[in-house]
Amino acid sequence: MLAACAPPVWNPEALAAREPRLRALGSHRLGDATPYLLPVQDSLVLFLCRWETRDPIPVSLPPEAPAEQIAALEAALAAWEAAGLGVRFERGAPPGTGIEMRIVMDEEEGAHAATTVADCALDPRAATRGDRLDARLVFASIHLRVEWNDPLGRRVDLEPVDLAGVALHEIGHALGFQGHVRVGESAMRYQVDAWRRSGRRLLAGQAFQDETLRALYSVPSGVVVGRLAASRGQTQAIDRLLVLARTGSLTGPIARMGDREGQILFRDGDGAAYAIWLRGVAAALGGRPEDLLLLPGPRAQRRLSLRFPPAGTRAHVQPAPLPSVRASAAPRRVGTG
Repeated sequence: MLAACAPPVWNPEALAAREPRLRALGSHRLGDATPYLLPVQDSLVLFLCRWETRDPIPVSLPPEAPAEQIAALEAALAAWEAAGLGVRFERGAPPGTGIEMRIVMDEEEGAHAATTVADCALDPRAATRGDRLDARLVFASIHLRVEWNDPLGRRVDLEPVDLAGVALHEIGHALGFQGHVRVGESAMRYQVDAWRRSGRRLLAGQAFQDETLRALYSVPSGVVVGRLAASRGQTQAIDRLLVLARTGSLTGPIARMGDREGQILFRDGDGAAYAIWLRGVAAALGGRPEDLLLLPGPRAQRRLSLRFPPAGTRAHVQPAPLPSVRASAAPRRVGTG
């Protein structure tokens, strides 16, 4: 996992020096968070992203889940509402909005009991060189498996205490904390025993708090926590799609960060996605930004085969070559477990 093996890539003490509310908190592990990543203008911008708390966050629960599973999910939602972040949830939202929870039966998620994708929307017209980007979470999708393989390889159902603990962890990702806390008590530990302990406490009605997520919600969404110099031309694919987004030809970008890779996503007027996959994230965040690969998906590759001048109008000239890559951008879910 990215967060389990990478060295610290940003300094939370430097952030606390700029943010009085963060400085006023007690002990936390916000520095374990994997920041979102925006490659732009030959620079890799590292930033944090969360929901705005002015309005409730819409939430949809899986309609096919039995009552005991719904009760476990509701316990996790209620715990986060009472944890001092300032977030509230509006149940009953249609799937595809806010935070959606789905029960999945396939093996796509590998060994994970769940995965979460959290979409951070950025304003393409806003400046990228200050201490804060215009960025906020706009959607998150949680895939939950209610059965998994035990250490002996046997398929077993997830008990309500396990589901409550797993949901608590995944909602933490959906609220903006990517990566995993390495030590201490936090819902964001990647540890089955920790999930089970959390689930037991939730279903027993015990109070819940998480100083690490409180720390995240004490700073503005989009706060920049670091910058790394990229190689010349390394961010060209995203720079060119940003030109189209600024002129209204595309919407976006949406930033995603998973355990092993990231993604920058644009869409056209029909909703078709233009994805740039970020491979080598761990190496880049570990101090080797030149190892980050920007891999356009097939639709983005076709769009980038045309060249657009700064004004955004099509030019009948030979397209500039994209940097060579050493891997393919095979479609799959970018998520955090």
